[in-house]
Amino acid sequence: MIECYTSEYPKARREHSCEFCKGRIQKGEKYSYEKWKSDGEFFTSKLCIPCDNMVKEYCGETGNTEYSLDDVEDFLAEEHCRGCNNSDDCLKIPQRCGDVIKIYKGEQE
Repeated sequence: MIECYTSEYPKARREHSCEFCKGRIQKGEKYSYEKWKSDGEFFTSKLCIPCDNMVKEYCGETGNTEYSLDDVEDFLAEEHCRGCNNSDDCLKIPQRCGDVIKIYKGEQE
C-alpha cells in the first residue's frame, strides 16, 4: 500500500531512460518523475510524456490508482493492437508502437 506519493514534470538536465518504453528522455525534454513510499520502501519512476499519458488513461479507464506497467501494457494491447493493420510486423509491445505513441503524445502543463 502506498504511504506517500509525489509527482512532478521537470525538464531533463541530462538524458534519462523511460522505464516503460525504454526510450530516451532527451536533455531539455519534460518527463514525469514520481516518488512514493510503499511498505516502508522508497521508489522512483521516470516516464516520457507519451508513456505517462498511457498510464493516466489506464488509471482513468480502470479506476485504479495503483498500477503495474505490465497491466498498462496489457490494457494498451487490448485497446490498440486488436485489428491493427501493422500487427504482422509488430513486436507486440504497444508502448513502442509509433501509431500508439502518436495517440499519447502531448505536453504536460
